[in-house]
Amino acid sequence: MVTGAHAEPADRIRQALHLAQIGRASAAVPLLRQLLAEDPGDVAALRALAHCLHQAGHHDEMLSVAEQAAALVPADPIVHRQRAMALLELRRTGAALDAATEARRLDPHDFRNDVTLAQALLAAGGTARIVAAGAAADRARRLAPQEPIAHLVAGDALRRMADFRRARQAYRTALALDPENADTLHRLGAVDADRGRALRSSALLGDTLRAAPHDPDVLHTATSGARRALWLLTDAATVPLVVAVVVAAACREQVAGTSGALLAVAPVLLGVAAAAAFLRWRWRRLAAATRTLIRRNLWRVTFAFAVLRLAAITLSGLLIVVDPAPGSGSGLRAVATPLTTVPLLLLMLRVRNRFAAEFYFLLRRCWFRLRVRWAGR
Repeated sequence: MVTGAHAEPADRIRQALHLAQIGRASAAVPLLRQLLAEDPGDVAALRALAHCLHQAGHHDEMLSVAEQAAALVPADPIVHRQRAMALLELRRTGAALDAATEARRLDPHDFRNDVTLAQALLAAGGTARIVAAGAAADRARRLAPQEPIAHLVAGDALRRMADFRRARQAYRTALALDPENADTLHRLGAVDADRGRALRSSALLGDTLRAAPHDPDVLHTATSGARRALWLLTDAATVPLVVAVVVAAACREQVAGTSGALLAVAPVLLGVAAAAAFLRWRWRRLAAATRTLIRRNLWRVTFAFAVLRLAAITLSGLLIVVDPAPGSGSGLRAVATPLTTVPLLLLMLRVRNRFAAEFYFLLRRCWFRLRVRWAGR
């Protein structure tokens, strides 16, 4: 095959698309611009250029090229789909939805049109549009069951409907079809991370970070997951410490003098040992990437406070043990009380929020299931 400026246009387009496929989209763009300089009306070259610009991240230029192609061939579904993709990247959701709808109207048998339509509907938001996005994703899966992107966008729609079990299944199907796709790993890990189930998502987020270590979205999700994991671990460790402090306070009030102090120190030490044993055991079960992120971010307030509340409760117990006037309610006891009460109230608030979030997800899931059934009538 002849390459360069003297090659046939079709061969030059194939060469450019190959460059884009191997991650050199920026190198493909000049080849296609040169071809279009020779023939500005070459629609195949315009479509290829829009694709390469999309791969290179030049979405303003992609939109301009796609609109130029749409003016030449207004009945071509591919150029409308490319317009929709560019508009989505530019956050022009309404126009993207119109373009995606037109692409699917022109060719309802191409699964890529349903995928783009589903993405535009999800970006637009609202109950009716999310339900419609789920329907578009299901059509894409029926048309192309072996295409990972069809299952990926179906998982996105199900996740928005709070149907996390089915969303996880869709993402796992996409991952089975393309095991190296970091985007799918990211979404699969985020299903549990977004629900606050950071310990469950730790391994997946670690895999995602290894697959795409320089992706800012992946790093943000993994860091948020690491923070949530640390808080969940320290939530559990708070319980034996609080129990130990309460028992120690009761011992000091019941038994006076040195005997009371020696009796009270035992539950404090047991509580610290239980919390430390739990943290040590559960820490080892976290993904290595999660442990690294926790260590790296411990200087941040949102990370450090999770650990400091354990230190505060432990200090509270020790103050109660050495308090010379345990029944007075003043002195060291006055300092110790808020050191235990504040972390305990925070733990209760977090537990309440967890139950409230799960209740919200339950209501949202039921609501969308009713709307899906209603739409299917």
